[in-house]
Amino acid sequence: MAQGLAAERLLVLVFPTRPDLAGFVASGRCYWSTLLDALAQRGIAALDLAQPLAAAAGEAGGIDALYLQSHLSPLGNEIVARELARWLGED
Repeated sequence: MAQGLAAERLLVLVFPTRPDLAGFVASGRCYWSTLLDALAQRGIAALDLAQPLAAAAGEAGGIDALYLQSHLSPLGNEIVARELARWLGED
């Protein structure tokens, strides 16, 4: 357990890079699944943004709509904010 770290509010955000998201969209698999499993085994919450970003990319006409260069675009940031608000129970 993640004792002593205020685990009731600790959250690890997993932001896929543009190439990582492209790989996820193409294969439906992510190489970071072992990280997610390890966090879950330790009682640490994780929010993997690959699925919501992939869904948004499909709706927006492609991954390029979600990234400026290596950083997320305003649309990509909107998706992250929406998912984080949902996790916090604020949606």
